[in-house]
Amino acid sequence: MASFVLCLCKIRIEESVVSAIYTVSGIMFSIALSQLMSFSFGDIENEAFVRRQRGLVNYLRTSFIVLFAFSTIAYLISELDMFHPYGNPACFSVLVFSLIYDVVNFCEIAKVKDEMDDRIRASKRKKKSETMPDES
Repeated sequence: MASFVLCLCKIRIEESVVSAIYTVSGIMFSIALSQLMSFSFGDIENEAFVRRQRGLVNYLRTSFIVLFAFSTIAYLISELDMFHPYGNPACFSVLVFSLIYDVVNFCEIAKVKDEMDDRIRASKRKKKSETMPDES
């Protein structure tokens, strides 16, 4: 939709803006993948929870990879000046959409991490209360 409006208005986005957005996208991709690879499920004993969380982590990883692949293709099309004059606004729109979706995925990563931390803490509290002698 945004690329259609940009094309109709004959707005051409500066190459430096497109390059900057692609650079930010690459940085976000790198950070996201390193965050996703650092998840450890070793301290969680609930297998159903681990399977669900691993599935979500795999989905997020795939989502980041696909988005970055689309961003890379859009950036290359923009750099090669293909589909002129419609390529630049369309590529810009893809890159902006990708950045927005990256932010949404980062929020999901935080949510997964919080859920895991909560599970681990609850498990440790339970074990601690089971090992403490009764004071009666």
